[in-house]
Amino acid sequence: MRVHVRPGNFDLDVRAAETLIEAAWRAGYYWPTICQGQGSCLQCFVVIDTGAANLVPAEDWENVLLTDIAEFVEGDVRLACQLRVTGDVVVTRPGVTPLV
Repeated sequence: MRVHVRPGNFDLDVRAAETLIEAAWRAGYYWPTICQGQGSCLQCFVVIDTGAANLVPAEDWENVLLTDIAEFVEGDVRLACQLRVTGDVVVTRPGVTPLV
């Protein structure tokens, strides 16, 4: 499965059962986070641009946390550290960069 990340304009191949942030780390990208994928800091959020039907649904606790973000961000948001995909998706997340 492929996730296209904007505005960086790159694709990540996401393996089955792998989260988006895990795929980014495996591919050598920095992804803004404080809790390192524990789902508590909310810093890794993404806006879903297309492909929402290809997302594994968020757990109830993630939906509760996402209400805090939704006040400040337009569009459907998810946490990259929890986001699993079943098909191609396009997301927006500024600040994702190659580690070099």
